[in-house]
Amino acid sequence: MDHMNFLGNNIESISKEKAGIMKTGCKVVIAPQIEQMAEITLKKCSEDIGCSHVVFVKPAIWKSEMVGLASMELLDKTNFEFFIPLKGDFQLENAATAISAIDLLRNTEPKFSIITNDYIKDGIACTQWSGRLQWIDVSKILKSAKTSQLLVDGAHNPSAAKELRNYVDKQLQLQNKEITKTCNVCWIFAATREKDISKILEVLIRNGDSLFAVNFTDVEGMPWVKCYDPQVILECANSLESNINSKVVENLGEALRQAFANYDEQYRIIVLCGSLYLVSDLFRMLQ
Repeated sequence: MDHMNFLGNNIESISKEKAGIMKTGCKVVIAPQIEQMAEITLKKCSEDIGCSHVVFVKPAIWKSEMVGLASMELLDKTNFEFFIPLKGDFQLENAATAISAIDLLRNTEPKFSIITNDYIKDGIACTQWSGRLQWIDVSKILKSAKTSQLLVDGAHNPSAAKELRNYVDKQLQLQNKEITKTCNVCWIFAATREKDISKILEVLIRNGDSLFAVNFTDVEGMPWVKCYDPQVILECANSLESNINSKVVENLGEALRQAFANYDEQYRIIVLCGSLYLVSDLFRMLQ
């Protein structure tokens, strides 16, 4: 669960708050829900409010013929195949939700009937999502002529951390087919104070990994957003896993330099995560 200080502290109350977007007579598309209580609550809210159409989305599935090829069932029960350029299995849910929304609109609103399957396929295929499972060359920051690939993901809650860890594990498995070196990971991590960093780090870090705890810069116009003290992050990580190389690093630039100085010897993948504000700092450094 995320943003509990705004939405509530249990699945039912959070679902009711989220359902506040529903209006009488409106169309509703509900993404796949992990918690059954969330689906039950959202269904009841849509009925009580009097929504005209309610679609509960089923995730798309990967096709074996080609990496990134997926398929799902449209409202008319026909099969729809499309290409997802974004990384991570959770994109099957995201893409299916977006496609279901478009499909509902074109089947209920005449002005949207011109949207063809090919238009949808082209739109999904051209999608970009910066800061989510994105590989970025940071050689400019390192002032290096050698390409330096950093995996960047704004994962800032346990569920997003789980998806990130799953993706990292798959990348390590692919690398293991070609190399026999270490499969450890270096995490460059920062987080806002209200996050449950214990649950996030518990998902991410493994025996032998490295963790560089850093600050993100103050967020302009949002003085209430505060970064965890890196020392607190360090202590939390050490309490979860004793055999890790963890340290506080003074800033993001130095963390990148130290991480890539040991790349290939101590770890195979370097990941920046924990906060979208930290991702923003990286993007500013790349400008």
